[in-house]
Amino acid sequence: MREMRLVLLLVLSALGPAVMLAAEQPAIDPAWVERVKIEGKAAYEKYAALALRLDESSETSFNKVGTRPGKMHNFTGIRRDRHVRLGDNIIREVARIPDDKGATPRFSVECDNPDYNFSLGKFAEDREHALRDYGLGPRKLPLVRQGGPAHDAAHSEIKNILDAIDGTGEHALAGLRFDAEKRLLVADLQFKNSNSDIKTTLMIDTAAGWRLVERRADTRHLTAVDKFTYGKVIEGVAMPDLVENESRYKSPDTLPDMSIIKRVLDVKITDKTPADFRLSGFGLPEPADAPPPPAPPRWHLWLLGCAAITAALAFGFAWLRRRYMAPPEGTT
Repeated sequence: MREMRLVLLLVLSALGPAVMLAAEQPAIDPAWVERVKIEGKAAYEKYAALALRLDESSETSFNKVGTRPGKMHNFTGIRRDRHVRLGDNIIREVARIPDDKGATPRFSVECDNPDYNFSLGKFAEDREHALRDYGLGPRKLPLVRQGGPAHDAAHSEIKNILDAIDGTGEHALAGLRFDAEKRLLVADLQFKNSNSDIKTTLMIDTAAGWRLVERRADTRHLTAVDKFTYGKVIEGVAMPDLVENESRYKSPDTLPDMSIIKRVLDVKITDKTPADFRLSGFGLPEPADAPPPPAPPRWHLWLLGCAAITAALAFGFAWLRRRYMAPPEGTT
């Protein structure tokens, strides 16, 4: 008995510093709060400026995993997405190809521009789009707030942390600490809505442009984990090329467990113009009640003007050169 007590005392003595260190480590580290407000904010603002001009195409596979079937239906198959943004102009193209051969594929285009919003649809890839919905001004939930691109999922969580620190937005900051073993910043967010029990844990690589490495969401119904892999770099910002999601449901009466893999096929600076984000850009007439599209810049007039000025300057310099280099009168 005495030997057991001695061993216990020795173990507690050895663990004492570690236990004290864990007890002293704050849930929210003030030093990292300041770094997020300076370094994290700068990284996010750099991304946000770039995101106004990005064009991303991706393909996502939805697959059931495990043996638990679940009692509710969930989409399985392939979804192809394209998200294009040019300032306040946004296009989202989606093609849903279900695994079920008897199900109908669906193809849709949604677009927001500064004057109006519209949605197009078709039931076959080789058909023309038909107008499904149209409205003046912004839609009830603008596309910019609906997310979707992999680069938005990877970089916008920093904005959620900043808003939580400031007390704005939808989240409260429940934890912020640096994991020395993983070399990652760990942030815990909790939705402020009392009806929501979503808790999100974010793991961020601050040494690689403050990019998101892993996101974990826990609710009473499921646990979902997203893992991000990066590839292409545009203007100093790393773009994700793979997002792997594993969703596990806690009740057999809900959905089946899912594995969702998004592969980014291409991401680039868009070459579209504002005219491409209007109905006429899809071969449809402009709405009668919509403001006229902005006139394109009259570059040809600028070029003609510059050419005329250049010609006048060249003529003037040539005249001056002949005048000052001509021999004086009466000399040979």
